[in-house]
Parts: sequence; structure tokens; C-alpha cells
Amino acid sequence: MRVFWIEGTVALLSVSLCSAQALAKGVTLLDNYVGGYDTWSGSGSAIGSHDGATLYNGQVIGDPSVFGITSANIQRTGAGGDTLQVVINTNYAGHGGADGTGYGALFLTPGVNVWRPSGSAANGYATDQYKANEWTFAASMPTVPTQLAGTGGLYAVASGNVVLSNVYGSQTTYPYVGNPGWFFRQGQAVQFTTSTAQVASENWSIDPSAHTVTFQIVDNGLLGNDFAMSWAMTCGNDVIQGQVSGVPEPSTWAMMTLGFAGLAAAARRRRSGRKAA
Repeated sequence: MRVFWIEGTVALLSVSLCSAQALAKGVTLLDNYVGGYDTWSGSGSAIGSHDGATLYNGQVIGDPSVFGITSANIQRTGAGGDTLQVVINTNYAGHGGADGTGYGALFLTPGVNVWRPSGSAANGYATDQYKANEWTFAASMPTVPTQLAGTGGLYAVASGNVVLSNVYGSQTTYPYVGNPGWFFRQGQAVQFTTSTAQVASENWSIDPSAHTVTFQIVDNGLLGNDFAMSWAMTCGNDVIQGQVSGVPEPSTWAMMTLGFAGLAAAARRRRSGRKAA
């Protein structure tokens, strides 16, 4: 019985510490969103038509090894959790400039259940497009940066203009009139232009070897721990978008770690006392 109690305590501590490590990684948003009008038949199945062109439900348009997005990891860092860190896991890291495309801005809207895409979750909201007032803030980065890290800013979307998905500046996908042959996902918010002062500072970085694009926004809690977000390269060949809820604060991790440490110490004392007896 004594051995069982000790092993049970160790098992409990192991599970608890694993839970703490999971929380320390923040929240993960998987790329289950399709969205936009996709006329490229290279993947997916036909779901209807738009302006005489067939629409397809394809997760990634073009080469997934270039344009694919898998997930985003979100957590709060810095003193008192004053920085929101969003890490986009995407093969596009390091491919800025490919086929007339570039990096997009990170769009955010604070709140619970503020993400309301049109269409059906079953097909990834395959016809959902940007709607006015859908996003409250945008975190900027250069479309085709000359370096792998730099500074940007968080801006109120109402202070500027949202740029929709495009290739070489064209917002019309092939085979619509006016496009010479580029397929991409139409109607997605991908970039942002403004002349207004930023509401928060922000750093961005690209790691081609890790396949990540990272935004670190020193918002001092402005965005909260519940929000909707969206990111894509400027063609919108793949888009990650959805609701993020319950991003843990660094203080929460610290308190849990201290609690688990105390539990471990108590278990050691109990075990020593039973052995002595």
C-alpha cells in the first residue's frame, strides 16, 4: 500500500507537470479554414460557381510546400503578460516574393465569439470573404522584407485601408477577365495600409528553417486573451483564421509551477516519513 501511494503521487505530479507545460505553450489554432473564392481545380472538389467560373473547395492553392499553413501558437509573454506572441507555422516562411506574392498583416478582433464567418464549417467556410468592420486591429510587416526580422506596429483598422488578396496587385483570379493566368483565393483581408500612428509597438520575425512567421505585439493587454485572428500571404493561397480563447498569462504558469513544486515537496516528505517508520 505504501508503494502504491508513492507511485500514485508521482503519477499525479507527472500529469500535473505535463499540464503545466501544455499551458506554457499557450493556445494552438489549427488551420481548418478555407474561405474565399477558389477557381483553381488543382485540389478540392467543385462547390458551386461565381460569375460564371467554377468554385472549388481546396485547402491550399498551388504548392503546399510553399504556401501551406498548419497552425498558429499563441501565448502571452513579457512582464505581466504585456506582449501577445503569435507564431504562424507555415512553409511560406522564407518564400516572400514568390510568384508575385508577399507576407500579409495579422488581423485581430478582441472578444469572445467575435469570429462569425459566413458559410458552413463542414467545408471550411469555403466561400467566406472579408466583410467591412470584421477586423479591429492589424499588426504590420513588410510584404517582401529584405531581412528576417524587424519592427512594425499594431494599428486600428478604421484608421486605414484593408488590402484584399492579390497576385502582382491584381485582385481578380483566373479565369475571370483581367487576370492572365494566376489562381489565388479571392476576397481575403491580407494587408493593411495606414498613415495613422500605431496603437502598440510590434516586432516580427521569419525563421525559414523552423517554418515560422512570428508577431510579438506589446499591447499591454489591449487585445485581451480572447480574440479572432487571421493571417495569410498576399495571394491567400492558404489562410489561417478563427477564434482564439483563454490565452494563459505568464503569472498563471508561475503560480501553477509553484503549486506543483509544493506538491512534489510534500510527496517527498511523506515518502521519507513512511520509510523511516
